[in-house]
Amino acid sequence: MSTSMRRQLGTAISLMRRGNLHGLGRRIADRHRRSRVPFRPIEHAEWWARHALLSDRERLILGRRLVKVGDLIRVTVVVSVGRRDVADLPGLVGSLMDQVHVDWELVAYTDPSIPEASLRELDCGDSRVRRISMTATSLRPGMLPNRLLNDATGDWLMFLHPEDRLHEAALAAIALRAAADSRFTLVYTDDDLLDASGLHQNPNFKPPWNPDLVLAQGLVDHTFAIARQTLGDLGPPFASIRKLTMELALALAGSEVCHLPFPFCSRVRGPTRQSDQAEVQELSTRLRRWHPGTTIERATDGSSLRIRWPVPDPAPRVSILIPTRDHGRLLERCIDSLLSITRYPDVELVLVDHDSCQRRARRIIDRISERPDSTVITHTGPFNYASMMNQAVEASTGDYLCLLNNDTEVIDPGWLTEMAGHLTRDEVGIVGALLLFGDRTIQHAGVHPGLGGLMGHGHKHRRHGDHGYHGRLTVAHEVAAVTGACLGIRRTTWDLLGGMDQDHLGVAYNDVDLCLRARSAGYRVLFTPHAVLLHHESASRGPDEDPAHNDRLRGEIEVMQARWGSILEDDPAYSPNLDLDGGGFLTADHPRWTPPWAI
Repeated sequence: MSTSMRRQLGTAISLMRRGNLHGLGRRIADRHRRSRVPFRPIEHAEWWARHALLSDRERLILGRRLVKVGDLIRVTVVVSVGRRDVADLPGLVGSLMDQVHVDWELVAYTDPSIPEASLRELDCGDSRVRRISMTATSLRPGMLPNRLLNDATGDWLMFLHPEDRLHEAALAAIALRAAADSRFTLVYTDDDLLDASGLHQNPNFKPPWNPDLVLAQGLVDHTFAIARQTLGDLGPPFASIRKLTMELALALAGSEVCHLPFPFCSRVRGPTRQSDQAEVQELSTRLRRWHPGTTIERATDGSSLRIRWPVPDPAPRVSILIPTRDHGRLLERCIDSLLSITRYPDVELVLVDHDSCQRRARRIIDRISERPDSTVITHTGPFNYASMMNQAVEASTGDYLCLLNNDTEVIDPGWLTEMAGHLTRDEVGIVGALLLFGDRTIQHAGVHPGLGGLMGHGHKHRRHGDHGYHGRLTVAHEVAAVTGACLGIRRTTWDLLGGMDQDHLGVAYNDVDLCLRARSAGYRVLFTPHAVLLHHESASRGPDEDPAHNDRLRGEIEVMQARWGSILEDDPAYSPNLDLDGGGFLTADHPRWTPPWAI
């Protein structure tokens, strides 16, 4: 069965199990229509025109929903204004005046050297707008005044730049979510850019709360509102928004954070604000207070940050578990590259042989069995990947485990150190690598539920070195699942989860199931682009084309649907505004999110 057929089968079974025959028929019709009409990604300006412009009726609906909340939540918008920011003030203030939610205030900290005549936008006679003169040294971009909590009267605070523009429903959406659930202490939104002609471009459709992305990229910078109490509880004042977001990533649980998947904040196109080297060092110092030994450096995209998590000394033993059958050339390339290129001080090799009979393969297996740091065990009977991995774990001795396909090839000396560093973190349960096809295009950079069917790989076939959607291919971050072709996990986590499900998911989806069980147990599943291997995909077992396997595959899909249901739609690395039927990370014409003004 081809990958395309497998995806369509998964979708069909999902709809049939829910009794949604109408949905199944519509899906088939949609696919037939798309088969005749080439997929065309929608431009963001067109998307904005379709989904962001409110009618009078929608504004009325939003206003009525605010009235039902009762005591309205006041939002304080905080902005620092330097001499070069004055020209941007009319747009910011105008977007506030257009808000459906009227209980807001603007606290503008201004450089005293700005002529009074230039600040007339802030002296508009509206009592909600206040300006406070501060020294220029306190007004660098992103700086937070120590007196902030004394000056602000709002229940929630939002930090903007003068070049920001709020969608007319922005504060209403924040207030409604804050009022709906008292657990929320942070609400953040998507954002985009405005070009010189006023067209909306370059949307950043963000995922749900993803602490590793917040650490590496800020993610929520200038598009979040925080409860006043939470800001006070965090302790000493924070010198910058970037440091504040780092603290939030380390301190807040996902249940305390609400993501509004809509670009409620737009920024006038201009130079990207980047952390200077001094701030990078300050961030490193602050992170080391939580995690001693960590270091921060710039990622390859120039704006994100790469965080290195240290491996203890002595390093934990890593047992590398490789299933194999015949294909001596593939196995030899895998083993030779593993042993000659990998730079990690304590590695154990466990090879699970599934009845290999080819002479070259047997010669390599015999050679491995003679190594003092290696073990060879035998698996007989039908192919069952999950069973083979469970056997390998039982035969291994390492504190950390790395599942590795025999059709992989090591090209990066530090790949295992990178993965082991993440496994030292208590909150991380599983970590996966960046896998490349032989032509150096991407095969795996994380698994996304629903992409192309039941599961799909994001960024697939992009060139290695591509930064990915808003820099995603430059930083480690949480994903729904990673492939078992290269998967790291602590032995204690493996034992807690009970290993792989060899009874129901012997061949397909056992790696995804393991990841979902890890997430259900409270662990994060991470993808890191800093561990890179080649993956000659399915070269050893071959594609799953045998018709005799269809029943088995259908059964495994049904197990996944029955076991996980709607959880399969919970993707910590994807947005409901991104397409599921295209190649991934393209804007969806029909977002999978209901805005608060929906009729």
